[in-house]
Amino acid sequence: MEKKTIRLKRLGKNKFLLLIGEREEGVYTYGTIKRYGLSDGDEVSEKDIDSLYEKFIIPFAKERVLRLLSRRERSEKEIEEYLRHKHYSKETIDRVIGDFTSSKLVDNRRFAEIFVRSRFETSPRGVNLLSRELREKGIPEHVIQDVLQDYDEEEALEKVINRVKKRYKNRKDKLIKYLLQKGFEYNLILQKINEA
Repeated sequence: MEKKTIRLKRLGKNKFLLLIGEREEGVYTYGTIKRYGLSDGDEVSEKDIDSLYEKFIIPFAKERVLRLLSRRERSEKEIEEYLRHKHYSKETIDRVIGDFTSSKLVDNRRFAEIFVRSRFETSPRGVNLLSRELREKGIPEHVIQDVLQDYDEEEALEKVINRVKKRYKNRKDKLIKYLLQKGFEYNLILQKINEA
């Protein structure tokens, strides 16, 4: 049975990157590493590595994701980027995301619906910009189309125009430019400005 070496690479005053063989498996404090009995240079068997993943690495990564989710809904891509930033391997990231999606704690459709609703309430924008933002968040195209199908772009445009009409009074060209930056269609903008 092949053994692998545990290495601890110092990243800061009290932060260490855990490497199992050549695989990065997260950043931990010195206290956490000692609590789990890990030392730099330890040789571990496959059985010990499996146990380390099940009892330490996976639960710790899940705990980090739960703290992240406690603040707001996240897409799968956001969680993947977060865990990658925390130096977890692709295998660990896939396992954690798989567990969270199967338990419905992470759901791209629900994320997209909440995201669009929030944008409509706080900072309305056009379908073009919303689509681009959702794509950047890693939402699949079919989910984006479904979620935006019922989006009332005209009402969103009216909300924006009512909020900024004093600021752009007598400056129609600047208002049009502003609304285009918010992702609204040019023809719809002209139609709503002419109605106002």
